[in-house]
Amino acid sequence: MNRCLKMLICLAFLATSFPAASQNAAALRRQAVGFAAKGDYASAAPLLSQSAELGYYVAQLEYAVLLDSSPAPVNDNIKAFAWYSVVIARQGTDTDFAKERLALVAKRLSQPDAEQANQLASALIAKYGQSAK
Repeated sequence: MNRCLKMLICLAFLATSFPAASQNAAALRRQAVGFAAKGDYASAAPLLSQSAELGYYVAQLEYAVLLDSSPAPVNDNIKAFAWYSVVIARQGTDTDFAKERLALVAKRLSQPDAEQANQLASALIAKYGQSAK
């Protein structure tokens, strides 16, 4: 009986955790968009990063765009390359856009940076690359 109760508690926790993570990711993204709309990219970046790392597809794309198009210190071509790669791997509605942006970012990378970007992309794809469909 004790084992069954523990199993039910674990299942209940898991059942409620995933929607909560999804809602949290959406809330983080909304906050980030608010900061970005005001030009505060430095405040938007960590929020979008957290949302992207929770697996939120829209945030993954927006984080790549933020890293790609923001001024320093937010701009990071290595991370932008990696997150665009995740979006492409997920084959969502923004795949073509992500491919175009990835090609532009790739042109800005030195050979050592390209190698680092590919390694990071592989790690992120392994973790977040499930289909968005």
